[in-house]
Amino acid sequence: MKNKNKLLNLMFERKKKGLTQAELGEKVGLKGMTIWAYENGERNPDANMLKKLATALDCSIDDIV
Repeated sequence: MKNKNKLLNLMFERKKKGLTQAELGEKVGLKGMTIWAYENGERNPDANMLKKLATALDCSIDDIV
């Protein structure tokens, strides 16, 4: 069963920075499809990846979860 914990704030912060899913993925070492999966609740990032995402987006982890 999939966890539908959508990271809509991740999508908001990514778009605020003008990044595509592929561009954000490249910044953190992932494919754009993985970013899509995070944003749509198909996958959940671990704590280390949340830190990388927050750093890449110049925001706090709280801003994206």
